[in-house]
Amino acid sequence: FDEREPTNGRELDAYDFEYCLNRTWFAEGAYHPGSVDPDARPTSIYATDKWTCVMEVPPKQIGVIWLLTGAMSWIYPKEVIETYGDMTDWRNLRGAGPFILEDYVSGSYIKYLRNPNYWQYDPYNPENRLPYVDGLKSLVIDDTSTRLAAFRTGQVDRMGTITWEDGELLKTQCPDLLYITSYGACNFPVLRVDKPPFDDIRVRQAVNMAINRQEIVDDYYKGNAVLMGWPYNPSKDYSPWYRPMNEQPEAVQQLFSYDPVEAKRLLAEAGHPDGFKTKIQCQTINADFLAIIKEYLAAINVDMEIEPLESGAFYSIYRGRNHDEMVFKGWTNHWPARMLDVRQESFDNHSFYESETTRAWYNEVMGHYFDASYIDPILKEYGSYVLGQAIGIWLPVEYNYHMWWPWLQNYHGEGNMGFIQPEFFIYYSWLDTELKESLG
Repeated sequence: FDEREPTNGRELDAYDFEYCLNRTWFAEGAYHPGSVDPDARPTSIYATDKWTCVMEVPPKQIGVIWLLTGAMSWIYPKEVIETYGDMTDWRNLRGAGPFILEDYVSGSYIKYLRNPNYWQYDPYNPENRLPYVDGLKSLVIDDTSTRLAAFRTGQVDRMGTITWEDGELLKTQCPDLLYITSYGACNFPVLRVDKPPFDDIRVRQAVNMAINRQEIVDDYYKGNAVLMGWPYNPSKDYSPWYRPMNEQPEAVQQLFSYDPVEAKRLLAEAGHPDGFKTKIQCQTINADFLAIIKEYLAAINVDMEIEPLESGAFYSIYRGRNHDEMVFKGWTNHWPARMLDVRQESFDNHSFYESETTRAWYNEVMGHYFDASYIDPILKEYGSYVLGQAIGIWLPVEYNYHMWWPWLQNYHGEGNMGFIQPEFFIYYSWLDTELKESLG
């Protein structure tokens, strides 16, 4: 751990894992136990010696426990909790990572210093202790033009999740920039299937068929988007489960077709010959885009009221799943094995959808998680099945850019190291100050 009190640079050991993992899995209000079934939790966690921590788990739940423990567990010294009660004050944060939190200003920046006691060496240059850089500053710049100006003028070394529009502009303005492209967030209207009118799948099918997705790709995104990007996008990461449109079941292909005539017929069959009114809640920033969806739905006599909310109010509704009928959200496409969008106990299930089919698949996947040959066909079938259930209005997914200046050495466009470690990939990188000076 770092050299500050109360840890004073002491060595991290298995007893720290025992303490933190028990707190992660069994503390009141913790995320892990609240996001899984009661029987999907460890039965015991204990250290047998200084370097061995044992976690005993139900065999059929080994998959989800391994996923959550491996990707979303933080190891910290128990002295901090014993001394301060918690770490809600950032000044009390202590860890054993590559950087030490030096300063934090809400809505402005987070500043880290190099941890001189960090344990890891560069695997390709084993004489070099990591991290290379003396510090790291992560800026929060809400205004897009200000953010782009800071990056364009070299005040910021790296910037991720840049929209395709801004990325194309930066490529023109700053030809020295390096970049990769990726798929952006999967933002869709989610439909509450536990109450009318979206409890009827015909209504859900109708609102999907009312949207001209190809027109959105061509006109709104200027071709910089894919027609189908959830639950899997056509990237290498999702290749074991991705199924292109021409291989999807006919019901899914029909959902993605633009057919307002059939949409009206389905609404009439479902008891809404004159359409209906509904409401979608969203962040203010998304209201203009949703106006396009509103116009498409109006053509089949569905009057969608858009309720824009500032971020605090929106996330209060979003995290509490207190939306009325529709909410515009980022859908989960990480960890497909967890099927977060179709389990009632999941915080991410904003459609309130669940079925015996998806539950059975989830149990099978969790019980055979380390056997890819067993679970990959299930996850592939699950992808098509959940699309066919139309629990959201499926929309195109745009491309993003990750860009950086060439003086940021040994960086290749990474967004994180693991599930939630923003910016810490930088501990493998360094700055070529001479190159930065030569580029002006």
